Amino acid sequence: MPSVTLRAGCKVNLYLRITGKRPDGLHTMESLFYPMPVPADTLQLTPHPEPGIRVSCRLPYLRGETNILVKAYRAYAAAARVAVPGVDIHLVKRIPVGAGLGGGSSDAAALLRWLEGEAGALGEKDLRAVAAQVGADVPFFLLGSPAWVTGIGEELTPVSIDFGQYVQVIVSPRVRVSTAWAYQCWDEAALTLAEAPAKEGAFATPPVFWNDFESVVVDRFPVIGQIKEALLGAGALACVMSGSGSNLFALFPSQAVSRAARQAVERWRVGWHEVGGAVA
Repeated sequence: MPSVTLRAGCKVNLYLRITGKRPDGLHTMESLFYPMPVPADTLQLTPHPEPGIRVSCRLPYLRGETNILVKAYRAYAAAARVAVPGVDIHLVKRIPVGAGLGGGSSDAAALLRWLEGEAGALGEKDLRAVAAQVGADVPFFLLGSPAWVTGIGEELTPVSIDFGQYVQVIVSPRVRVSTAWAYQCWDEAALTLAEAPAKEGAFATPPVFWNDFESVVVDRFPVIGQIKEALLGAGALACVMSGSGSNLFALFPSQAVSRAARQAVERWRVGWHEVGGAVA
């Protein structure tokens, strides 16, 4: 069987409210997810007739049994009623870990979509159900378009939103944030829901973004707040931390303004991932 290369993009949260905590300990949310093509991981697949999966990666902690790709493969194989091809995967990781961009979930969704294309065992509804078993964000990456996400992340409502008139930038500080830690801090702070702009503000011109996690994450990692302030000061029309952090998503009116903003944050040695916008 020929080798295959898959590309897995990422997501940003334009709006994120933590709405509660269930008896099982999982948190509920209301969030607007927006897909971004960069940064992106690459999955280099080598199929073979024997069932099973092996994962290699330059990063030691993403190799082997603990990788979400192994969980996704086994969940699909357990749900399928036909033989599922085995596969060796070399993961080239470009989406930062601990960034709030959903990189692992995106990788898992890409593999599930490939498996369904090869085996055709489930159909779209059952494939989404398997994706939800693998991880809360995985169904969104199967959808691949902007959506309101509620519940623990499994309830999706597609929406129409287009930022093509802006330069869209994901900024990657040199810090990693654990999602479990961020939720724990949120719980320990015993926060009441802070006043937030209406969620419809994300569709305004220019948009208004919001993320409940910023209040606890920036307190522990002030550099995230410093970078955000610098981006806004340099001309960003909107800027928000994605997910539980640490990455930021910003919109600029032109490439000229985005270049100036990039210079304004150079001292923090951030990653810079840019899409679209008019030259001005």
